[in-house]
Amino acid sequence: MKIITTSLAAASLVCLGACSPADDVVAAGWHASSTALGPITTETVFSITSISGHLPGYEVTLDEWSAEGETYPVILARAASGDVDSLVFLPSMEGNSVASVLIRQNGLVDNVVNISAHGSDLGIDLADCLAGMEERSGQVVCSDPAQPSVRYWLTIDFAGPDGMLPPQDVIAAGTITEISWQPVAG
Repeated sequence: MKIITTSLAAASLVCLGACSPADDVVAAGWHASSTALGPITTETVFSITSISGHLPGYEVTLDEWSAEGETYPVILARAASGDVDSLVFLPSMEGNSVASVLIRQNGLVDNVVNISAHGSDLGIDLADCLAGMEERSGQVVCSDPAQPSVRYWLTIDFAGPDGMLPPQDVIAAGTITEISWQPVAG
C-alpha cells in the first residue's frame, strides 16, 4: 500500500523547543485518549513549527522514512539532552496533519504501560495480538480494548514464518519497544 509519496528537501529543518509555550511540557506526561495524545490531535498541523510548539526542551526535525519502496516524511522529537528520538509524528495521507505518533521513551504518556515492560504486563488477551509483517517482522502488535487508540509493539524471540502469531508465552515474554497512538474514528 502506498502511504505517501513526497519529495523533501535534503536539509533537515530544526527548531529548538525554546520557542514553545511551557504549558505543554511532555515531562509532565501527556494523556492518551481516543481523540488526542496530550495536545496532539488529527487537527494538529504536520509541521515542525506546530509540533515544536508543544515540545519545550525538544529538538524537532524533519526526516524521511520509507516503507515498501515509498518514502514519506516524519517529524522526529528528541529531548535536548537525549540521544534517542522520543516521539515520531506521522502525517495524514494528505500530508497536512498528524495522523499518528510513535512513542519511544518512558514517562511521556501517563496512561500507558512502560516501554521495556513485557507482554505479560499488558493485562490483555495476548491471543488478540497480531504478528508484525515486512519491516515489522519479529515483532507483535497488541491493542488494548480499554484504549483502542493505543497499540503496543513488542519485540519477541520467535523464528516462525512471517505473519505467524507466536505462542502466548512467547508474546508474554516479549519486550515493549514502541507504543503507537492513532485516534479512533467516532
